[in-house]
Amino acid sequence: MKGNIYLYGEIIAESEDFASAFGYVNLANVKSQVSALGADCKELNIHINSIGGNIKGGEEIHAYLTNLKSKGYTINTYSSGFVYSMGTYLFMIGDNRIAYKGDDFTPHMPLVSDYSGRANDLEETAKELRALEVKFSKYYSQNTNITESQAKTLLEKDESLDLEEALALGFITELKEKREIIAKIQNNMGLNIDKAVAFLKGKPGKEETEIKAVSLTLKSGTMVDSNSEVVEPVIGDEWTIEGENAPDGTHETEGGFMVTTESGKVTEVEKVEEVVEEVEEVAKTDEEVQAELEATISKVLDAREDKELVAVKEDLKETKKILAEFLAISSKDIDTSKKEETTPPNVIKDNRFIKKQ
Repeated sequence: MKGNIYLYGEIIAESEDFASAFGYVNLANVKSQVSALGADCKELNIHINSIGGNIKGGEEIHAYLTNLKSKGYTINTYSSGFVYSMGTYLFMIGDNRIAYKGDDFTPHMPLVSDYSGRANDLEETAKELRALEVKFSKYYSQNTNITESQAKTLLEKDESLDLEEALALGFITELKEKREIIAKIQNNMGLNIDKAVAFLKGKPGKEETEIKAVSLTLKSGTMVDSNSEVVEPVIGDEWTIEGENAPDGTHETEGGFMVTTESGKVTEVEKVEEVVEEVEEVAKTDEEVQAELEATISKVLDAREDKELVAVKEDLKETKKILAEFLAISSKDIDTSKKEETTPPNVIKDNRFIKKQ
């Protein structure tokens, strides 16, 4: 008997069985899925769609699946879109490893992100990483057609592996064109909505596919509970406010509906039409536009002229000031009264040598 196991989401180390409800993968979730298949199921098809995640969490799952193989289980692994990092580590456990063209397969060395610490801490972490690198290189080489050294070089590249090359190197054992249709629906993030709802309602393990109530807000701010499956009100819905039937009458919701209720039941629903006020735009003629433009240009020129005129006036004031100072200085040097005769500097003061003119 065959059964399907789904490792959809990031791998974590937490032990609680809540992982699958919120798009994560852990050991408890894998055990739960295997247990649900029953004791007669000895062949597991493990579908992997994971970006990888916590190394400890991945090794716990790997150890559990290895133990199942030792008990006679056959394990087949299938790529289901993205198989990265620790996801490829788990993929390699399959006796048969099937990938589909178009999938992304990226094995790489372990790494540490968002880590801080003292020099001793970082050195210790580096030692642990190097030990893991040796372990990973050996693990991939043991399950493929390449040597440990070749595995180390490939993992250090940290690049998506071409699936044809992956087939040749032994990472996968079969490459298919089209994916088989499986009876399971999950969104792209790996979040199982039904399980999440069941978990949040305090019923882990019991799946519920419908949400039977919604809440609406009236324009008055009052909250209304409805048994409807949709947010928009529908005739026949049952409305309650704080556990009591909604009062008879017409109510306007924030969603834009006028709803009439009688004895707590919706009897009429009318969508409120949005009133859009039309603003009449008066078209202007070319002459009016030209006149406005000329007026604007005139204002700009006037402003410029006023500015220039002020500058000229300031220059005149400064010129007048300089001229006044000059005249004041000149008036001190010029004396219109009769001056005494002076002797040229090169003439001896002796009347005998004074030359008459």
